[in-house]
Amino acid sequence: MMEKSSKKRRELKRPWDTCREVPFIEDERTPWKLLKLLNIISLLAVAIIIFGLAVCSKASFLLLITLSHEGTKTLRAEQKPVTLLCIGCSLIAPSVLLLLKSIWKACYKSSKLPKKASAALVLFFEFIVSGGLAVLTIVAMPHLDIVTNVTILNGVAVLSAFLQAVAQCAAKGIKIFLLPSIIAFLVILIGYSLFLILYILKDPTNVNTAIWVGLAVCGSILVSFNWWENYFRVICVKSKSKFLKNLFEDLTKCQNMLHILSSLLRIVVTACVLGAYIPLAKMDWDVVTSIPHQETKIVVIIIGVQLISSALCHWFALTACKMHAIRRCFILPLYLASLAVIALFIVPVITYYQEHQKSLNTTENSNFTSYCAVAVHERHQSLSGNLFPQLVLDVTRTLCFLDMSKTADIGLLSGAAASWWIGLVLTTIHIWYLNTFRIQKTQDLFVRRLYEGAFIEQSLLLNTRFDIRTKKGWKKQKDATPSMVYLCATMWHETYEEMVNIMISVFRLDQYRPKILTQPKFDDFTFEAHIYFDDAFTNVQGSQDRHLNTYAKDLVKIIADVYGIFKNLDKSFFQVQQQILDQTIIKTPYGARLVVEMPHGNNIVVHFKDKELIRNKKRWSQVMYLYYLLGWKLMTKYYRHWQEGQHEKDLREKIQKEKHNTFLLALDGDTDFQPAAVMMLIDRLKMYPRVGAACGRIHPTGSGPAVWFQKFEYAVSHWLQKSAEHVFGCVLCSPGCFSLFRAEALMDDNVMKKYSTKSTEPSHYIQYDQGEDRWLCTLLLKQGWRVEYNAASDAYTKAPEDFKELYNQRKRWGPSTMANIVDLLGSTTMLSKRNPSMSKPFMFYQLFSIISSILAPSTICLMIAGSLSFLFDINGAGALVIAVIPPAIYLGLCFKLKPDTQITIAAVLSAMYAILMMVVSLSIIATMVRERTILTPSSIFIVGMSIIYIVTALMHPQELSLLSHGFLYIICVPSAYLLLTIYSMVNMNNVSWGTRETKPAAGAATTDEDQFWKELIEKYLEPLQNDKEKQEKAKNDLQELRNKINFSFFFLNALWLVGIFIIQVFDIFAIQINTVDMNLNETGGKIQIEPISLMFILGFALSVLLQFIGMLYHRLDPEESNATAGPAVKQGTEDEILDSPAAKRSKREQPLPNETDIDSRNDRISKVLFFEFIVSGGLAVLTIVAMPHLDIVTNVTILNGVAVLSAFLQAVAQCAAKGIKIFLLPSIIAFLVILIGYSLFLILYILKDPTNVNTAIWVGLAVCGSILVSFNWWENYFRVICVKSKSKFLKNLFEDLTKCQNMLHILSSLLRIVVTACVLGAYIPLAKMDWDVVTSIPHQETKIVVIIIGVQLISSALCHWFALTACKMHAIRRCFILPLYLASLAVIALFIVPVITYYQEHQKSLNTTENSNFTSYCAVAVHERHQSLSGNLFPQLVLDVTRTLCFLDMSKTADIGLLSGAAASWWIGLVLTTIHIWYLNTFRIQKTQDLFVRRLYEGAFIEQSLLLNTRFDIRTKKGWKKHPGCFSLFRAEALMDDNVMKKYSTKSTEPSHYIQYDQGEDRWLCTLLLKQGWRVEYNAASDAYTNAPENFKELYNQVNITAMIGFLGNTDIHLNRKRWGPSTMANVVDLLGSTNIVSKRNLSMSKPFMFYQLFAMISAILAPATICLMVAGSLSFLFDINAAGALVIAVIPPAIYLGLCFKLKPDTQITIAAILSVMYAFLMVVVSISIIASMVKEKTILTPSSIFIVAVSIIYIVTALMHPQELHLVFYGFLYIICIPSAYLLLTIYSMEEENFWNEFIKMYLEPVKDDIEKQKKTQNDLQELRNKVIVKD
Repeated sequence: MMEKSSKKRRELKRPWDTCREVPFIEDERTPWKLLKLLNIISLLAVAIIIFGLAVCSKASFLLLITLSHEGTKTLRAEQKPVTLLCIGCSLIAPSVLLLLKSIWKACYKSSKLPKKASAALVLFFEFIVSGGLAVLTIVAMPHLDIVTNVTILNGVAVLSAFLQAVAQCAAKGIKIFLLPSIIAFLVILIGYSLFLILYILKDPTNVNTAIWVGLAVCGSILVSFNWWENYFRVICVKSKSKFLKNLFEDLTKCQNMLHILSSLLRIVVTACVLGAYIPLAKMDWDVVTSIPHQETKIVVIIIGVQLISSALCHWFALTACKMHAIRRCFILPLYLASLAVIALFIVPVITYYQEHQKSLNTTENSNFTSYCAVAVHERHQSLSGNLFPQLVLDVTRTLCFLDMSKTADIGLLSGAAASWWIGLVLTTIHIWYLNTFRIQKTQDLFVRRLYEGAFIEQSLLLNTRFDIRTKKGWKKQKDATPSMVYLCATMWHETYEEMVNIMISVFRLDQYRPKILTQPKFDDFTFEAHIYFDDAFTNVQGSQDRHLNTYAKDLVKIIADVYGIFKNLDKSFFQVQQQILDQTIIKTPYGARLVVEMPHGNNIVVHFKDKELIRNKKRWSQVMYLYYLLGWKLMTKYYRHWQEGQHEKDLREKIQKEKHNTFLLALDGDTDFQPAAVMMLIDRLKMYPRVGAACGRIHPTGSGPAVWFQKFEYAVSHWLQKSAEHVFGCVLCSPGCFSLFRAEALMDDNVMKKYSTKSTEPSHYIQYDQGEDRWLCTLLLKQGWRVEYNAASDAYTKAPEDFKELYNQRKRWGPSTMANIVDLLGSTTMLSKRNPSMSKPFMFYQLFSIISSILAPSTICLMIAGSLSFLFDINGAGALVIAVIPPAIYLGLCFKLKPDTQITIAAVLSAMYAILMMVVSLSIIATMVRERTILTPSSIFIVGMSIIYIVTALMHPQELSLLSHGFLYIICVPSAYLLLTIYSMVNMNNVSWGTRETKPAAGAATTDEDQFWKELIEKYLEPLQNDKEKQEKAKNDLQELRNKINFSFFFLNALWLVGIFIIQVFDIFAIQINTVDMNLNETGGKIQIEPISLMFILGFALSVLLQFIGMLYHRLDPEESNATAGPAVKQGTEDEILDSPAAKRSKREQPLPNETDIDSRNDRISKVLFFEFIVSGGLAVLTIVAMPHLDIVTNVTILNGVAVLSAFLQAVAQCAAKGIKIFLLPSIIAFLVILIGYSLFLILYILKDPTNVNTAIWVGLAVCGSILVSFNWWENYFRVICVKSKSKFLKNLFEDLTKCQNMLHILSSLLRIVVTACVLGAYIPLAKMDWDVVTSIPHQETKIVVIIIGVQLISSALCHWFALTACKMHAIRRCFILPLYLASLAVIALFIVPVITYYQEHQKSLNTTENSNFTSYCAVAVHERHQSLSGNLFPQLVLDVTRTLCFLDMSKTADIGLLSGAAASWWIGLVLTTIHIWYLNTFRIQKTQDLFVRRLYEGAFIEQSLLLNTRFDIRTKKGWKKHPGCFSLFRAEALMDDNVMKKYSTKSTEPSHYIQYDQGEDRWLCTLLLKQGWRVEYNAASDAYTNAPENFKELYNQVNITAMIGFLGNTDIHLNRKRWGPSTMANVVDLLGSTNIVSKRNLSMSKPFMFYQLFAMISAILAPATICLMVAGSLSFLFDINAAGALVIAVIPPAIYLGLCFKLKPDTQITIAAILSVMYAFLMVVVSISIIASMVKEKTILTPSSIFIVAVSIIYIVTALMHPQELHLVFYGFLYIICIPSAYLLLTIYSMEEENFWNEFIKMYLEPVKDDIEKQKKTQNDLQELRNKVIVKD
């Protein structure tokens, strides 16, 4: 121990060894940027959609009301019953939907009948509500005006406001909502009073009006009873009355039956009111069947829009609430909907009224009453043409009862409308403070399932629960019981990297949920991690005790390493040392145990199992932790309490509560997950008490074709299959690699006890041991528990990368899956009764799935037969026979050969089938293109499946990239569903796992615990004895079971194939259909389809379609939405957990740790957007509104005045930062001078004409606008203040601005566009201008405007680019500052000089001796001129410029002096403000963001924006010298980064390591740098020279395939050639396999760039095939050979050379390559000369080969011209071209196969180890095996 401690101390004192190999800790896989962008877009879209749908719903309903009005003309009076019937339909449509949903739930789930008192109470309220709603909308509203109809529906909040106040008083709620409720109640009553005054006093003698008004008021008050439950619930809960409590409980439990009864009652009452009113109103129902077509069309469209928009608005409103966007996407759109509907109806009415007034010939305008009499009442019905005017006049007709010309009527109407709307807002103001949970049930957001289509926005707002608990309420619930989560991982022979992944995940969770008493806010759950390590011990020679094997020792080392990483995360640099734990392994009855306390207080316990002491394998490890954690740790303590005398009933309640809130997270030894993924599963189990287990989205990791296939397979399985199971019924398998189980479910009868059963029957070995996770879920399902799938919970697990390992894994999964599904199907009746989620229709769906799986081999044979028939035009029966032969032979061989040989044969057949599938797919696509039709069965099937997969991927945008693996999945279908099925079925008697097969102080347990382990091992886990007789019997039983199942399985497939064969041979039931083209015209051809094949295809398509529908529902249903932010889910109360397993979820909420950060970040973003808003608004007002009314000189120079705030902030920033004081005085002077300029400007304009209000407005807007624009560069100086400030808020704000620039630029750009469009859109009508002129401007004017705006846009962009170039050329003073300073002066001269010249010419042209002044010149020459755009346009533009100066008297010295003074002051102010730029020092290499604060330039004032945008505190040379190493080959900081130097010093252990690490060390070093986020650049001006090989042999032994890959953009290695091409490929593949991590960590390695690298890599791999195609084309061109024959001839030489390379020595290989290279070179010379001769002879280059050669030549020549110093290298281009076959075909074969590499390498690296010959041979075999794999793939 002393020696061990001293060794630890020595390791802690190595300052030179500070470089670390640190695994990735952060979440590198989740595309957070994409998700944030999608979140912003989704929120905006949902808000707009809700607003639009609410407007559509309300507007369409009110149109129906308007068409029911007695005086409307669109529908005649006798046709009114139709619109009234449609109104009734919109009233009952929600009730019908609720009725159907309630019936489905009542049948699908258990539903209780309510008590008579409860039913009577509910039905009474439903009766008065439905009656009031029918009377209001059908009887009263058709007699009221449109404004009242829109707003009286807001008055239905009257009773809600009253009950809200009562409920708050009764519940002693938050009193701040009491006053709004009272005010809302009074304001709504005021609205009713104004409404009564308006209508009753208008005509007191009109009885009918009094009746309609009374019915409207009574109806709306009755409707307000609709939401009585919302407040009655609060009163009942807080009441002491037992009757009220029982009543509320009954209402809660019997919701389904009450909804059925209430829906039926609503439908009946509405029908009765409608049926009674029609005859009473003297209308006839018969007209409904005789309404004309045009009127029918109008009514159907309106009612259709109303019904659909109402339902969609309800759905999107639920979605908005669950997206945690209640304020932005729910409340605001619904509040604004009523106002928008009023505007939508009233604005056209006012517009038509104004147009009518303009059309009158009399000078006196008519009032509204006369307008109604003439234009509205006396019009004739006309439904032809545009219907809009008729509807507008019908709306106007509803307002004709009132005299809208009188202020009193308008005031009363507006007052009533405003009162009702304000009352609704105040009644629902509590929703602004509503907190939702991460996963939220609809019934916890809304009281009623029903929405009201007649007033959708009011029903949604008032239906929101009133007492959703706020944060204050949550803080009072701190005593709620937290959940306990046990992380249970099973390990065996995991690799080092796999164990690192899971340990990082566990420590990451410890960091996320610390068990520290000083942080009490993290008390929603606590956790312990337990790792159960199978077969962890081995015998050591010379020792009697068993010792930990290498895998277990690796785990101990990994725990220590990861502990050190997380322990040092917050330490300073010199404190970061390797953290070495004092670890003591304690001996236990099952082996040993290690307990480690993680840095944040949670424990991790490793249980090392000795297979000689306890039963091994995964299921027994699970049994071990089930009994230890649930049996021992959970139950034993309560048994002790019972022995101590505590009451058994109380103990039962506590046990039940703890079992309900205890969860087990099952993990594999290689699972990688994030804490958020665990939280998702915990939330789901907390919310739904009947859920016994939940799984997440499993992502396979690794690289290679096998993994790519699995990635798409897993994706499709989760996207479609698991989603469909979750929606239609229940997930059948929760994978053991990442699933959360409820202790209550596991401890249920027939679960844990049954799971610990030892296999005795042959079927047990398959069902119990081959798929233990699926069997455990089967037991849970049989007990009535639900298993769910959460798509937002991501976990990553290592997938088999080898064909053999994949087949062995699926060998276990296939039979196990089938056995468990058959078990469930055999218990369908019992299961459907016990488990509400497992209905009989769902079990029928599973039956169809299992039959499809059984018939999969025969289906694949049919598909292959169809492919052969399609390709070779073989008879269908013959093709079927040919297709069946290979799998039949393989089936027979599988019964005789060893498993490894079976897999080898399967691999060969898989490659053949993949080629066939690829050919068939391309052939079908080619046929579709050639025939120009997709209307054939195969085409429709392929297109349909492609659309389903693409749409499914689009529904999972973060996984869209997986579509790239889809083609590989498709061509591997025969291997996966035919060969793999045969292999797994034949080898089901082999019950070994097949994967991971290898060649042979704290934590001491108490006495009681020791006794527990001994008893547990004795009863359940005693090691199985090697009973040879018993093993032989089990082996024979398994073989017998295999034979039986295989006979049944393949006999069914044979029957299916024989049946189809007979049908095809005898042409029975053949269906022939005519082929059609894309225009559905018959082509004359026919296609024959067999009915059985068609039926199976339709069945398969139906299965996929059902899964697709389930996926859509799963993704779109608000119930399944999983938010990643916001308060946590609520947890069940004690009574609810104990009373019923299906009780409601908990009442406690918990914010995520980063919720405050998110809120503060939103505040910071809002502050930035505030500045952008005022700048864009000020700029739009200045340039669009004000400047067109000012003179040209002011317009040029006032833009210099935008420096006013920059000058002020510059002075403040220098004071705050204690900067260079010499710039302080110029800043102050600049600020004062600019203010003087504004003063002179105001004096000039205001005193010129003090009575002109318009001038004062324009001047004021100009000054305000320019000052607002000056806020544009606040960041330039605010940054300096933030950096030097001590305020944490300012520092966080600056940090956030720096890191989030891209998103802020997106938001600010959108805001600028919107604000500018709004200002422009509002100013045009206010200035009495018309937008219609934009479409009718003449050609000449259009041409002028287009040229001017084109010059402006292009010159601004170019000026910005050249200004950046000037700064980077270190010519800031000469090429940047001076030109921009002089630009304003030049522009003034450009405009003023022609004005003065024309003025002088005018004076000379006068005949009088006395010169006219400037005012008379303006009157004569400027104002009275005629427009003339013909000829020279310049004089007209000069006179237009002069026109802007005519307001001033330019003959007076005072005017000129004031104008010149203002202009000079602004220009001097700009110069003084930007004087610091003269002293700016730039670096040799300068980033744009280090020169300019904002990326944006202002096109309206380009020179001011460039000058003021220059950074104020750019570092000088002195500052730069403090940062050495910015010009070095390798930066020390980069080399000493984590995972670089430490990883680079790793010794090669795997075959791939020898290639990647040792044969391309420079490339591997760059790969490590790229993975850590460093950029590797290429500098073309930095030249270096190296000796190149001078002979063919040396060249072949040096050159690699780097040239094939041709890295561009981020050069991952400096172009120094190394010897071995495979090292290049290995490093590129490594980078491609880490695309997600690299693209997130390294800004230069974007996903598009990685896609380019993938394309380049594929091009490199396919280079030999490409060269063969090129050679074939050359042969075909020269000798006029058929293309197919030429390709065969071209392939023969490289194929022979490839074969010879495996047998010959390297020197001989190079000699053959040299001969072939000369032959290929001669061929290339002849082909090139022939093509050139053909071009000359034919005098054309428009042939494919000519175009290719000319284009490539142009590209190379232009590229060389861009590098003039290397132009002479073009002369070597022809030699390069003729040597292409040698470089890209022969050299590739040589470098990929070259045996000399492998032999020399083994000799180089393994020869020194003299004493381990076996290891040398193993490594040599591994390298040769790796070589063969790579060559086969290539």
